[in-house]
Amino acid sequence: LSQAQKEGESLLSDAENEIYADLQKSLLKKLKKSYQGEEGADFLKDQLLKNKSSISDQDLIYLSENNYSRDEKIVKELFPQNKTAVKKEIKIGGAIILSEDHSSQINCTMDYIVEENRSRINNDAKQFLKAGQAH
Repeated sequence: LSQAQKEGESLLSDAENEIYADLQKSLLKKLKKSYQGEEGADFLKDQLLKNKSSISDQDLIYLSENNYSRDEKIVKELFPQNKTAVKKEIKIGGAIILSEDHSSQINCTMDYIVEENRSRINNDAKQFLKAGQAH
């Protein structure tokens, strides 16, 4: 390949990486905003109810700082015996349930779901961009 082709491919790759980064930021921003509404409350309830049989009264339930007061009320409705605390690592929302003996945790945060699906999201974005370049 010529030097110009290599530079062109490098610029294209850099532009794609920038688009993916912008897409991730935009997605996280929208999810965070959405989580603050009714969808977030429903998501938390659903996740806690799905994991109800695995949660004991002694487990500590970590919540996002951004939605702590609302989410704590939801937790207390479902699990009145459990203590709650803020976990700054939860950026979007949801809960992390830590067992009393600290031997296990259940991560039911939106953050975890996004991270687990990051490669699929990026692949979908690549396909979308390639389809746009074909036109």
